[in-house]
Amino acid sequence: MRTLVAMAIGCLLALAGAPAQAHTGSYDMKYVDGSNLILLTFNTHQPVSGLDIEHNIRLYDLVGAPIPYDEVRVEVHTQEGSSGVEGLESSLRKKAALPMLATNESTMDFTYPAPGPYRLTTVFYAGGREISRGTFAIDIGKGTDAPGRGFGVWSLGVAFLLGAAATWVLRRRRPRREPDEPATAAAGDADQATSLRETSQPMTTGASTR
Repeated sequence: MRTLVAMAIGCLLALAGAPAQAHTGSYDMKYVDGSNLILLTFNTHQPVSGLDIEHNIRLYDLVGAPIPYDEVRVEVHTQEGSSGVEGLESSLRKKAALPMLATNESTMDFTYPAPGPYRLTTVFYAGGREISRGTFAIDIGKGTDAPGRGFGVWSLGVAFLLGAAATWVLRRRRPRREPDEPATAAAGDADQATSLRETSQPMTTGASTR
């Protein structure tokens, strides 16, 4: 039982210490469409594959004032003219129609399946007509780990070593048991004393009648 507990502790420590892909900083891209400025912001400093990335899309005029719109239609493709993204043929990967929020922006979550070049297009509509559009060339880096891959053979080895170490510590800290009292020997001495008392009592005989 102690070994199983120690191994469980080791696995938890290995999982806690495994590298995790995280969102750090932000990354902006700009596209000028005539007198309009389209701003695309990622919630990570460097977009990589296997990471759920929030895309923030805004439309401004050249003085920095937000331009109202009803919706923006977004498409994400692998880059045309390339050999594909690690075996993926050039094709549509994401399509969405996003409303303009009260914060004068639209947001979309998307996980790029593999590193490589992508193309993101935006088309803004207001009153049923197109008012602006833009295209962004995005280079997605290689993530540290793909989603659903688990924590790998290396982490399993670390978990085993940590579990073995925890087992050794638990065994070292286990209190030493005191030797049992010699109860059997004491009981034997008591029986022997009782036997001696019985043999030392005088014998009585009955009187004979003539």
